[in-house]
Amino acid sequence: MATHGKMSAFDLAKETWTIYMERLQFYFLANGITEEDKMKAVLLTVCGAPSYQLVRGLLQQQTPLNASFDEEQDRLTYEVAIKTAQTMELASQNAQDMSKQLS
Repeated sequence: MATHGKMSAFDLAKETWTIYMERLQFYFLANGITEEDKMKAVLLTVCGAPSYQLVRGLLQQQTPLNASFDEEQDRLTYEVAIKTAQTMELASQNAQDMSKQLS
């Protein structure tokens, strides 16, 4: 049972996935969580429903129970990076379109 701190669900509007995972590593350290199975269980418990559904879909034939912590973390990191890049590209295109309209 965790005795130090509390992890909130991942929210891309508030922080990047990299920052979230850094905070989670400190949470593990503060609470003496070193076993991969426990780390994976904590990640999948605290990350929130949208992130859990994402990792579930990314693992395809595997289930989160069978995948390693590192595999889950890597897939989520990659997927969130893609979504962030797509969002930034869309925002840039919208800004250019708006600039053209105002000219």
